[in-house]
Amino acid sequence: MLLALVLCLALCACGHEHAYGEWTTVCEANCTTAGSKERVCECGEKEVVAIDAVGHNYGAAEQIVELTCTQDGQIAKTCSACGDVQTETQTSKGHSFKAATAFQPKTCSTCGETEGEALATVISVGDVIESEDHAFTVEKLEFTGSLSEKRGNVTYKHNSDFALAIKLNFTNLATEALERWNSDRFTDVSMEYKGKYQYEGEAWVPVDDIVPLAEDTVYIVYEVPKTMKEDASSSILATFTIDGETYAMIVQEGDSAVEEESSSAASDVSGSITVGDERTNDATFSFVLDEIYYTDKPSYKTGNVTYSFGNDGSYYLALKLDFTNLDETVMESWNSDRVTDMVLTYADKYTYEGDYWIPEHEIVPLDNGYLFVLFAVPESVESSSDALVATFTIDGNEFTVNCR
Repeated sequence: MLLALVLCLALCACGHEHAYGEWTTVCEANCTTAGSKERVCECGEKEVVAIDAVGHNYGAAEQIVELTCTQDGQIAKTCSACGDVQTETQTSKGHSFKAATAFQPKTCSTCGETEGEALATVISVGDVIESEDHAFTVEKLEFTGSLSEKRGNVTYKHNSDFALAIKLNFTNLATEALERWNSDRFTDVSMEYKGKYQYEGEAWVPVDDIVPLAEDTVYIVYEVPKTMKEDASSSILATFTIDGETYAMIVQEGDSAVEEESSSAASDVSGSITVGDERTNDATFSFVLDEIYYTDKPSYKTGNVTYSFGNDGSYYLALKLDFTNLDETVMESWNSDRVTDMVLTYADKYTYEGDYWIPEHEIVPLDNGYLFVLFAVPESVESSSDALVATFTIDGNEFTVNCR
């Protein structure tokens, strides 16, 4: 033994290089505590190094206390190696109330809790309403193209092409008469369709004013497009106010998923079009380029009525669009900034500014009508063979028409 020690010292003294064996774990490392390992030289010298702690391996968080608008929540993550549990508190943020509507009180968009009352009394067919100033029964709800009331040999008709009508069997309890045409006792008659299209309505007393304590029929009338009757998937909400008291009626609940899909953003459908082409951006407009023609008297006839554009003796190139207004904004006959940049280019160098004209009525949301894009030009333009290109913009979409 003494000889070996002497030999080892002799080797060290003469520059011995250690020849270590394999590493051997002395102490295993865990999630939080370091370990160690060593290796030994044939001369007995040991080298010891530390093994770093491996750290926790936490799994996915699990909800152990539910988070609500009014209660703090708590989540926990568990280490798969040692079972250590790490928790985290989620602070409640309180209710997020949407404003009250005619149909619903203030409602939390997170948990659905309500506060207060709806802004109106929600009614349905068959309900009997009694107020200090008035009383009525909700008798009927209908879509109709011929709203009329017959008394004896006389039929009274409401002047509307197509309407949604709510029939009230009304008793006037107030001291003042309920006027047939111009009563300020009925206000704020409105309707919402598909969650975005707005229609104003009116009250119609078919026969005479209703004097105090007398009974008669009152119709709440909304002029609407005929397509609404066939659309069973969309919401229709009607409201009206009588003597300061607001009533709301769910005509049709609709399918919220369908409405969300239909309210998608408008697409850009700009480009070149020819007669017969249909263009729609699915959100604000739809039209077919119906006809291109020349005329010295732009006009449009419906029934026994002929509508004319201008009397200045000009000659016009007319582009006729069969138009559907899908936007909640009314398409005004003369002054809508939705139709812009109407320019006609002749022979690649002469330009004419245009105008547009809706002959019969303003086009209300979802309704159909004709829209004319008109350019006053010399008559010689018609007989020429030079290039003739019209451009116009609708709701930011630019269309180009090669007119010959």
